[in-house]
Amino acid sequence: ERSKEWEHTLALLKALRSQSLELDAVTCGAAISSCEAGSCWSLALQLLAETDGQLLSPGTGTTIYNNAISACQRRGQWRQALSLLSRMRCRTVQPVLISYQAVLLACQESKQWQRGLELLHELWEQSVEADANIFGALFRACDGACDGGPAVALAGCLRQQC
Repeated sequence: ERSKEWEHTLALLKALRSQSLELDAVTCGAAISSCEAGSCWSLALQLLAETDGQLLSPGTGTTIYNNAISACQRRGQWRQALSLLSRMRCRTVQPVLISYQAVLLACQESKQWQRGLELLHELWEQSVEADANIFGALFRACDGACDGGPAVALAGCLRQQC
């Protein structure tokens, strides 16, 4: 079962470290992917920190960060997911649609509709085209807001962009 892979991954990493082998970005990325499947967000962040000093290629860096963001999203860690999105840009790792989508899902699950609207504006500023999944996550985040104002605000944003 994939959700238990992180335990095996952790054992493998311990073995590598006991041999004084340095972990590279690809190895850490694979381990972070295992953590994502097991929803082990704190371990994913720990492993990501180990790659911070390494030069990440654009594709590898984006994948590694997306896996860490998804691990946070699966556990409702929306603040951590937002922080990772910000760190991506600071590290010149380009967020892609799936990066924003994972953060929006974390915001949706925590009813952080304000953050979701901010992310939508950021998406547009970065010239990333939102899709139905993005808008669906935003509307679900707005669902249940006391007066329906967030959904109206989102609809207004959509009218401005279309």
